[in-house]
Amino acid sequence: MRLTSKIIIKGTFKVKTGLRIGAGNNDFELGTPQLSVVRSKGIPFVPGSSLKGKMRSLLARYYGSSRVENDVDIIKEIFGDSAGKENGQFRTRLLVRDCSLIQSEKKNEPLTETKWENVIKRMQGGAIHPREVERVPEGSEFSFELVYDEYNHVTKTENQDNLSSENQSHLKHIKLALQLLEDDYLGGCGSRGYGKIEFCKDKMSITQHKIESEIYNKVGTPLTNGFVWD
Repeated sequence: MRLTSKIIIKGTFKVKTGLRIGAGNNDFELGTPQLSVVRSKGIPFVPGSSLKGKMRSLLARYYGSSRVENDVDIIKEIFGDSAGKENGQFRTRLLVRDCSLIQSEKKNEPLTETKWENVIKRMQGGAIHPREVERVPEGSEFSFELVYDEYNHVTKTENQDNLSSENQSHLKHIKLALQLLEDDYLGGCGSRGYGKIEFCKDKMSITQHKIESEIYNKVGTPLTNGFVWD
């Protein structure tokens, strides 16, 4: 197998209900929510590992797999296989970058919101264990970028214009994972209404950056074959 191009999928997704990806309690400070969101230089972001893990999990559920080692080959071909096989491990083809928050032009607009939650005592009906939860508010937007490595068999012609059926199938499964995610949730507390997102179809782009004769085309050309968002 030879690396023949990198396919870059870029876009934006909008937060439809409060989004929470927790940072743990290690950075708790007086006056801030105990359950804070993950940040980079003070700005909330979505780790690429969270998005990639959710995509893989949804595809695994689609194929009926409950354990990573039981995933079908096409999932392992896209996301990799830490367990490997007798003839060697599957190499990871999909890179998912951290998603950056697109900040509003309005000055002093808060980047997060807090929501109070508690536990209900079933018999008495009262609330216990109140806690303040931080999340990214509805309406926020994040930019995302996926990088898919296209491999072809060394017997293929060097200047192959069309994607192989295998690579087309991988891209269609990546699209399927994103579509399934829209009707699921990203981050934590999804069963309580958090984490609904929507991909902005008009802001989606996909380009193919070919490697030909030891020259890497960083500009890329638009690609629709195998990844048309209906």
